[in-house]
Amino acid sequence: MARPSPNNTPRPAVTDAEPFGQLLRDVVAYRGRQGNLVGKALELLALTFVRPGTVTQAEWTEFDLDSALWTVPFAKLKQREFREGIKELKGKPHFVPLSRQTVMFLRELQKQTGNGRYLFPGRKQRPISTNALENALNSLDYQDIHCPHGFRSSASTLLNAERITVDGNELPRFAEQGS
Repeated sequence: MARPSPNNTPRPAVTDAEPFGQLLRDVVAYRGRQGNLVGKALELLALTFVRPGTVTQAEWTEFDLDSALWTVPFAKLKQREFREGIKELKGKPHFVPLSRQTVMFLRELQKQTGNGRYLFPGRKQRPISTNALENALNSLDYQDIHCPHGFRSSASTLLNAERITVDGNELPRFAEQGS
């Protein structure tokens, strides 16, 4: 029996390299309130390409910076029901390898929020909202051009377009491993 595919909702995303570079520069230049936590959350989205809710709900206990790994607990995953139907994924967390740049970014952020539960704390012991990320992008004039979830589309499009030549053959630079 075939499993139903997850629903994919098209969202606005910058998928051309030059405008994406400008988006990244705009995100880094963004200066929000409360220590610019919203801007920093957008930066983490751009560094990891995870879902916006995964970033806003991220807790320091999920990170092993020495091993450069973010372990997102199964209970926090958006597609838990879908993953339950896949034997290899059932009940298992999602692992996000972290680049050197991301680890450096998180070590700096840890100085600001590392004594609390959340990477991006908001009011009343809760994390910031995904709406705050959307509002920040809108304030940067990206309304209907790029949304927080758009970083995932940007990554997929731009990385899948990368090619290298090996022994005279053009191949995807980031080919899927295994199969």
